[in-house]
Amino acid sequence: MAYKRGVRKRAHENLSDANIRRVISALEEGSTKKSACEMLNISYNTTRLNRIIEEFEEQENYVAIRKLQTKGKPASPDEIKQVIQDYVEGESISDIAKSIYRSQAFVKGIINRVGVPQRPTGEDKHKEAMLPDACLRDSFEKGEIVWNAHYHMACIVEQEYTLDFQNASPGINTVDYEEMYGCKMYRVWCYNLIPYSDEYETLGWWTGKKKIGFSAHTLCQSLGSLKHLKEYGVSFED
Repeated sequence: MAYKRGVRKRAHENLSDANIRRVISALEEGSTKKSACEMLNISYNTTRLNRIIEEFEEQENYVAIRKLQTKGKPASPDEIKQVIQDYVEGESISDIAKSIYRSQAFVKGIINRVGVPQRPTGEDKHKEAMLPDACLRDSFEKGEIVWNAHYHMACIVEQEYTLDFQNASPGINTVDYEEMYGCKMYRVWCYNLIPYSDEYETLGWWTGKKKIGFSAHTLCQSLGSLKHLKEYGVSFED
């Protein structure tokens, strides 16, 4: 979790948690502040260096206190909602765990318990994942936000490839997908939510997240409903 609270990070600077810890260790072992600035790839400025380290240590202490406060406590409704929302929108389990001051096992437990479609890792990263039973459907509505188990990301249903639609669309070869594959075919728009860059923040414009994605054709059997997650207060429409 890169430190962001008070010190504004410039594009070329390395202010990651791991690197700041490395710098602190180096200073304790006798390295000069000039060397510490070089390690962080910042201009030689002892005042700014001290500020970076002080604010990082304050954040570390705050995180330690928050973890003690949540240790052993069951997941709150707000935590469940945030885990679901963030994971479906593309956040990693490790980043979610950091944001709620919980362990990765805690986050994985919520995902498994409520039936959130999962993104495989390691050797299975490029394989289609099995959908939880709660996600399985025979059809989807136009405009519905669903999970794509082939691309491991959320997507918006744009068009069902019915026989009538195909026959009315020039340049499309008509295929009876239900006859051939036993399920419907959809055109979908797959996306992740990407934070706006520091450039926008510097200019003082509105900041947040935007959908970045691509169009794809996916069989119904590879799409999963997310409607059952709405009982936890989650909304994917915004």
